[in-house]
Amino acid sequence: MPKTWKDAGKQRPTRTSTEIEMLDEPFENRRYWFARHCHKHRGEITPLGRLWEESFGELEGIPLKDYIEFAKKNKLGEKYVPNRTR
Repeated sequence: MPKTWKDAGKQRPTRTSTEIEMLDEPFENRRYWFARHCHKHRGEITPLGRLWEESFGELEGIPLKDYIEFAKKNKLGEKYVPNRTR
């Protein structure tokens, strides 16, 4: 019987967008804009030599993909981007 996720050949479960908690206003605002920056530059290397999406995951503790789903679900774009027109 496998004792770890690696032994079982499975990935460790990650936090889903339903488990992410909204932070207090100034902190959530910062996290939202950092996520936008990381998403825009996701294929590029940071000054520390890793990808922007990896940096977001390490600094925020949430994969960038999951946070984007969370932001869409909670309509954070409408909240933090004034006069947004498309």
